Amino acid sequence: MESPPSLPTPDPKCPSRCASRWPTTWPEATSALIQTSSSILEEKRASGSFCLGISGFSRPLHPSEEAKVRRALSVSMDEALRQHPRDPVWLVSDATEQGVAGIAYAMARERGMVRVGITADEAMTHDIAEQDHIVPCGAKLGDEAETLVGVIDRLVVVGGGPGSEGVVRCACDEGKEIVLVR
Repeated sequence: MESPPSLPTPDPKCPSRCASRWPTTWPEATSALIQTSSSILEEKRASGSFCLGISGFSRPLHPSEEAKVRRALSVSMDEALRQHPRDPVWLVSDATEQGVAGIAYAMARERGMVRVGITADEAMTHDIAEQDHIVPCGAKLGDEAETLVGVIDRLVVVGGGPGSEGVVRCACDEGKEIVLVR
């Protein structure tokens, strides 16, 4: 079984969070079940789950942008639930609370979906969304792209920047179904 990676030391100069509040271990950062990439794949296979991956903007959204994101995510989540009525549907993203991922996690909770965060240790320098499982992989944001894509069955991309581009490249390389929303 893989062991979780070592954790970074938070940069005390980061203005987004007081250094004394930064968690230094995943158990301090989240109440989610911490898993390895192998154990989450094993659980996915055993449960027959369909995994809907979400990628997109990680910045705060303007209310008009947020409404568009919610509509796009609603369509994607409801379609996955309709297409897999007897299978658990998991929402998989980068574990962060801000932007598209945070909205997606909240909407998934409302729909009774299992919420999975696959992310790098650097995510602990951001607010972590409430979720059921977390898979730490890599040190820097973006390092998780290959693992995230290895778990998902479909990727929905709502805007985004270089991080989303990396996930899309991995998904293309793996032949995953990709839905781009502008």
